[in-house]
Amino acid sequence: ASGARVDAQSDVRLQAWSDETIVSVAAAGGGGLDVGIAGAIDVYVLDITTQAYIEGGKTVDAVSYAAAAVAAGGNVQVAAEDANEIDIVSGSIAAGGTAGIGGAAAVPVVTKNTQAWIGHGVSVDAKAQRAGIDVRDGTVTIGSGAYGGTADGQVSPVDIANDDVTDAQLTAQRIATPGTRQNFTGVAVTAVNRDDIAAYSVGAGFAGTTAVQVSATTRCTSTCQLRPKRTGSRNSGQFSG
Repeated sequence: ASGARVDAQSDVRLQAWSDETIVSVAAAGGGGLDVGIAGAIDVYVLDITTQAYIEGGKTVDAVSYAAAAVAAGGNVQVAAEDANEIDIVSGSIAAGGTAGIGGAAAVPVVTKNTQAWIGHGVSVDAKAQRAGIDVRDGTVTIGSGAYGGTADGQVSPVDIANDDVTDAQLTAQRIATPGTRQNFTGVAVTAVNRDDIAAYSVGAGFAGTTAVQVSATTRCTSTCQLRPKRTGSRNSGQFSG
């Protein structure tokens, strides 16, 4: 808070962690002697804010508040991190003697603000006279791994029965792992955001004359991260996002 004074013999660590896991399924079916119509749409909207900060000076309703001051015998860390896993499945089936018309859509809409900062006018004095701490270093390692089982609700693509298909982008789950710097000393301000979004739309239409089926999957994401501001720090800081 503005005007706060913190004097610690060891480390001062301000951490904000957020974690979301969502599994959503929408299904529909329709049938008729002449015309069968069915439609399914699965829309999930998330607006998530995760913040870690040391508040600076401000004026509210003509009242001025001083900036915070932090002194630590060890290190100072301001870290915000958000990770989500979203699995969405939408499906429909339509059958009719003359016409079968079906549609399915899966639409995840995700807006995230993952922010870490030290406010204007804040005094941060990290003497770094204690052991170092582990902090995010701003790097990301991309790898792949096996998909989870149905027990945890994990959405995964169908198996590809072709020995020539070996590309992990087609057969495995993409995994992004944030890097960590060990034994860091000083002032660290980091913000990390991770999204794991899988959306599938499946449909089928059956009819004696005409069958129409439309399936669509789209994703809309917006993310804002690091806002570093620092004054008065004795030791060199680290800013990464």
